[in-house]
This record gives sequence, structure tokens and C-alpha cells, in this order.
Amino acid sequence: GSERDRYCKDKVVLVTGAGEGVGRPAILRCAEEGAHVVVNDIVGEKAENVAAEAGAFGVRSIPILADVTRSEEVGRMMAGIFEKFGRLDILVNNAFAWDRKPFSESQKEEWEAPIEVCLRGTLYCCHAAINRMKDQKYGKIISVVSDAARVGEKDSPIYSAAKAGVIAFS
Repeated sequence: GSERDRYCKDKVVLVTGAGEGVGRPAILRCAEEGAHVVVNDIVGEKAENVAAEAGAFGVRSIPILADVTRSEEVGRMMAGIFEKFGRLDILVNNAFAWDRKPFSESQKEEWEAPIEVCLRGTLYCCHAAINRMKDQKYGKIISVVSDAARVGEKDSPIYSAAKAGVIAFS
């Protein structure tokens, strides 16, 4: 395709939660366009498999095991990216967790994962990346959300609220 179609060419791209779901095709598309990719997931085997798929496009592709709900792990992940690549051009906050029942039937303990992964994970990743991006005078941050963030989702009210928080933050 044209150069315009290869927006990611030679960029270093991190996608969180990229071991499956929306993250996997995002990584593969970036790699196909010539980006060097960092595949983050909390399941090492999933990250490794997607990184191997992406590497088949002839780009540098590394898996990084990190839990985005833990700021120290996010910090180590970012340090590793800058050590291996010297920069991070595009951060895609994609990792998510959701609740799957009406709010009236939920327990407080079930609220934690969507808030921690969707909202706090986005905050941690942005915070770890933004000053480095400012220093390199380049960086794009993309946060994946859902229509649920705008209109709610009957059986995922906490996920909806967390994603709405990501929109407001962004």
C-alpha cells in the first residue's frame, strides 16, 4: 500500500493485553505495516505466541509479561522497552477486564478487576510512558474503549464506568 497506509512503519508500538482479543490483530496489523512491536499480556504463553506471529513479518517483536494493575510491573515493562528499543512511539491501552452481571447482583470484590485493569492500568501505562514520549518529542497514546463507556452495558456496569473514566481521562 501507500506510505499513508503504513502509518506504523518503523515505529515502536506497545499494545497491552495483546495476547488475544482485539490486541492480537492490532499487534499483527502494526507488524504487517512494519512496526516493531511489544506484546504485553499477563499470560506469558499468549504474549509469546502473538510475538512469534508478529515476528514473521520481519520486524522486531518481543513479548513482555506484566500486570498493568501493578505500577512497579508497568515501570519495569517501560524500562525494558526503552532498553531494547530506545524509544516507544505508540502506546495502545487495550488490556481490560469486565463484570458480567447486573449491578444489583454483584459484590464489591467483583468491582475491582474492571476498575483496576481498565482505568488504573491505563493511568499506570500513560504515566510510565508520557514523560519519556515528551523527552523524545514524539508519542501517540491510544486507549481502547467501548460503546459501553457512552451508554452503559446492562450486565457490565462497572466495566462501563471504568471505560467512561478512560474517556474522561483521555
